[in-house]
Amino acid sequence: MADQLSHVDSMDDPMMDMELNILSHISLLEACRRKNCDALIVLSSTRQLYGKPQYFPVDERHPLDPPDVNAINKLSSEYYHLQYYRNYGIRTVILRLTNTYGPRQLIKNAKQGFLGWKSSSRFHLCGFVEAMLKS
Repeated sequence: MADQLSHVDSMDDPMMDMELNILSHISLLEACRRKNCDALIVLSSTRQLYGKPQYFPVDERHPLDPPDVNAINKLSSEYYHLQYYRNYGIRTVILRLTNTYGPRQLIKNAKQGFLGWKSSSRFHLCGFVEAMLKS
C-alpha cells in the first residue's frame, strides 16, 4: 500500500494526507475483517513518529512526538491496526523504517527524502522486503 510520503504536502493538504495515511488503512482493515481475518499485514511506518530524538539510539521506549501532519496520520494508522488486532484478531507487524527508498519513488519536494539521499545510510526497500520474507 502506498502512503503519502511528503511532509510538506501533508501540511499543505492535511485532508489528502489523512485519506492516504488513515482512510486507506481503515479500508484495508475492514476488508480483512470481513473477508480474511487470518491475514497478516506488514505496515511500514516511519521513525518520524518520534520527532526530534531525545537520546540515541532511539528505541521503542522513546517518547512519541509527531512533528507534522504526516507523522500524526502515520501514528493514527498504527493505532487503527492495533485496535483491529485487539478487537478482531487481525495481525499486523509494524516496522518503523528509516531512510528507505524504492524503485519508483519520486522526490517531489526538496525536503522529502533529504537525509536518505544525502547520507550514506540509505536503504533500498527491496532489501527490507527480502529480509521480511526470510524472517
